[in-house]
Amino acid sequence: MIYRVDYLLAVMFVGAIAGALFSRRASRIESERLARGYFVAVAVVLGLRAVAFGCSTVLGHGTVWVPIGGALDDVWNFLFGALCGLAPRRANPNEFWREPAIYSALCLSVGVFFVLSGFAKAFYMHEMIEFFMQSGYSMPFLRFIMTAEVFGGIGLLVPWMVLPATAGLSIDMFGAVYTHVHNGDPIHDSTGAIGMLIRLGTIAALWVLRRRSATSAGLNRKPFFGIAVGAVICITAAVTGSVLLRRPPASSAAPPVTAANQFDYFLGTWSCAGTFTKSGAVVEADLHFEKTLDGKWLLFRHDDRPPNHYHALAEWNQGEHEWTATIQDSFGGLRLFHAAGWQGNRLVWEGNAIADPATITQRFVFERTDSALFRVSYETQQSGAWHEIDVSSCTLTSR
Repeated sequence: MIYRVDYLLAVMFVGAIAGALFSRRASRIESERLARGYFVAVAVVLGLRAVAFGCSTVLGHGTVWVPIGGALDDVWNFLFGALCGLAPRRANPNEFWREPAIYSALCLSVGVFFVLSGFAKAFYMHEMIEFFMQSGYSMPFLRFIMTAEVFGGIGLLVPWMVLPATAGLSIDMFGAVYTHVHNGDPIHDSTGAIGMLIRLGTIAALWVLRRRSATSAGLNRKPFFGIAVGAVICITAAVTGSVLLRRPPASSAAPPVTAANQFDYFLGTWSCAGTFTKSGAVVEADLHFEKTLDGKWLLFRHDDRPPNHYHALAEWNQGEHEWTATIQDSFGGLRLFHAAGWQGNRLVWEGNAIADPATITQRFVFERTDSALFRVSYETQQSGAWHEIDVSSCTLTSR
């Protein structure tokens, strides 16, 4: 599936056209029977989508199951569009929309997709951490969002929880769109959130419609005005929450890197979060850099946050021809590293245990993203190739 807003809307539009064309033939089918057919079709797609998600997770993201999952998402969007194209051409559209099977199909499909989305973030943890860090959010907020999406999806499957779950998930999706807009990302990065907002709005409208009197005629504007007010409240909550939760930029930006002040970029305290590449387990740490000995040395303190317990103290020296660093850690290790200084936006330290300094088997790679964000990875060399052990994104908290 091509994740673009115009593609998403195009698939729904094609589905709406197909639904409208099918409406004449479907006019002879009872609303209850047609609604049950829609529910069955959605349930089949959901079952296949869950299988594709499980297989892509177990077998790897580069397998054929990923495009299969995308194709099933297209079918899901097509079916939703077909429903929207078919319903208005029924003899009694309101009666059709009130069918329990239609409401249940939408709640089931959106709920399952949010549950899968919450779990999927755990398998793309580094990308999620990097995005949240770049957006100024914290790791606890990322965990909250993942938990909220899972439990919000489950809430859509519980009748008395549908309305609060819809409101909560709408705030989540409006917040996602606002974050992308604030970051200056292209609108297509918000495709998934926009698609979900369309469905959540439909669920809210059906929730209102099902509670109207079965004998009332026409559309009563007042309940649907309430939906519009609710949407405004959700947007306000999303924007306000985003502003309050976003970490403000550091008060003092780093000066441009020159030959005389190449250490200065790192000065200050940084908050880091990332993952171990092999296991996907989350690692968080606090880093602190400060100059000492008339600015000739840079002291670097690394402290993992629980449950990890790695701590290290390093001294960096900017020599005339190369940089030198020693690292002492809480496991009793002592290592010696060398670097050629900044190479563009990259600083690469290579070395080994100080007892065997001639052999290079380890390296740290620092990559500047901007004045208040960098990426750092730890890698080891095996059989002549470098293998990433862990990678983190770090944001400046104070200078």
